[in-house]
Order: sequence, then structure tokens, then C-alpha cells
Amino acid sequence: TVQESPLILSGRRRRRQGTAMSVQSPSRGARVMAGLKRVGSSLSLASPHKVVTPLDWPCVIAIQCTSMISILSTTYVFSTAVFMVRAWGATDEAKAAAHAGLMIAAKPAFSAISSYWWGSAGDRLGFRGTLLVSSMVTAWLTAALGLVTSFPAAVAVRALSGLFDGVMTLTRSSMAKISDKTNSAKAFSTFGVTYGLGSTIGPTLSAVLAYPCGGDPNARGGDDAKGLVFPRQCPSRYAREYPFALSSGWVLVAAAFLWGYAYAFLRVDEAAGEPLGVEDKGDVEKAYPGGGPGDVEMTTRGDGVRGDD
Repeated sequence: TVQESPLILSGRRRRRQGTAMSVQSPSRGARVMAGLKRVGSSLSLASPHKVVTPLDWPCVIAIQCTSMISILSTTYVFSTAVFMVRAWGATDEAKAAAHAGLMIAAKPAFSAISSYWWGSAGDRLGFRGTLLVSSMVTAWLTAALGLVTSFPAAVAVRALSGLFDGVMTLTRSSMAKISDKTNSAKAFSTFGVTYGLGSTIGPTLSAVLAYPCGGDPNARGGDDAKGLVFPRQCPSRYAREYPFALSSGWVLVAAAFLWGYAYAFLRVDEAAGEPLGVEDKGDVEKAYPGGGPGDVEMTTRGDGVRGDD
């Protein structure tokens, strides 16, 4: 046999040692890839066992009941504002449009001014009490608008209604307190439903109930025009003297039922003291016996990613 040179033997010996070391100690890239595979495996195993916190639907509906009071108070006047200012003496078309726009805008403008104060009051005093007080005062001021007989008084009432209406600020904070990242999308989607219903029902009913005994000067027949509510006989002279009392007062009647439900089921402050994201610790233990699936530890020291399955 041909005797190999010492250089060839030493080269083979170094290659064998390098192979053994690479088997015993994988490179950093291999460790990172192995860790990422374990993370992916853990996530795929976790998805069938994802814990979604159940929503407290009676409380969600109670929050939206107070929200509905605010929406009705804001939007009901959209269909009657022009007729109101005309009844108060704004006969010119441009003047009537300007007065109607100012009266409509007074409430949301002053509501924006007071929104920060209402949010702070909710944090200090509790969201349940502030929501109930704000919605109740807003409903009463809404009904009062139907009894005013001048444009300045109407603007003042609408401005007061806006100052006391912190409902839109408080309801969103309340909804955030009773929901978490697993159900917040479903909880907050109810605001769109409430606004759609309120902005449809409010102006429609107010238009129907305005001038209940007739007498709209802008209608055919003028003072002899018949009303939609009482076309034959007017039950009271006050219905003619205050033709918008019924179109504003119905909001107070609706608010009484909405407020009653909210009073019974509004549990915002109770839910605020509970940890969010977990309905019951036992649910997690049942879903993940022995710990969460794939407890992953990410390190920044360059040691790779470690996952415990």
C-alpha cells in the first residue's frame, strides 16, 4: 500500500473533527430556524383552543340604550328645524336656513366643549352614574325644546343639551372597559347599528308628529290644513299653541324606557375591576392543561428562539 503523507492525514483529521463539532453544536442560523418552526407549530396548535371572552350582552345593550337617547336628541330636529324657525318669524328663506343650521349645530358644538369634562367625571365618579345622569338630563332638555317660542331660547336649550350630553364620550369608554381584544370588534360594531337606527327613527317620527292638529302655514290650506296625528279634532289648544311639543316630547317618552333598561343592566364599573382578556382562569387551564400551548421565549442575546411545547 502507498503510505499517505502526514499533510493528507492531518487534513482528513481536521475535517472529521469539524463535522463532529457541527453535529454537536449547530450554527446560530440553524438554532433560529428550529426555534421558529417550534413557534409556528405552537401557533397552529393554539388556534383551535383560542379563548374568546364572552360579551356581557345585557350590558352592551344598556350602553347602547343611553347612546340611543343621545342620538335621538341630536338628530330628531333635522326634519323640523326649518319649520320651527319659520314659526318663530324667520320668513326669509336664507334667514330660515341659517337659523335652522345654527340651532342644529348648537348641540354637537357644545357637546364637543364638554366631552373632556365628562370623560374625566367618568374616571373619577364612575361611568354608570355619569351615563345615567347625562342621558336623563339630555332627554328632559330635548323635550323642553318643543315648548320654546323664540329662536334665541331654542339655541340656548340646544346648547344646554350639548353641555349635559356626555353620552357619546362615556359610552365608548364604557364599552372599552367591558370588552377586550378578543371581542372588542363585535362590541364596538353595535355603535354603527345604534346610530343607523337612531338617525332614521328620530327625524322620521318628529316630522310625523309636528303640527299634530294641523295649522302648518307652509302646508296647503295654511291654518286650515289638517294634522296627521289629529286630523278631525284637536284634543287640546296647547297642541296648536306648541306645534312642536309632541315632535320633541316623544323623545322623552322613548328615553324613559331606554333609561329604565340601562338602569337595570348597566354594569360598567363592576366589569372595570376585573382583568380583561380572560373570562375565567379555569377556562384557560382547561383549554391548555399544563400551561399555554407553545410557551415561547424570545431572546435578544443572539441565542436564537426557544419554544417549549
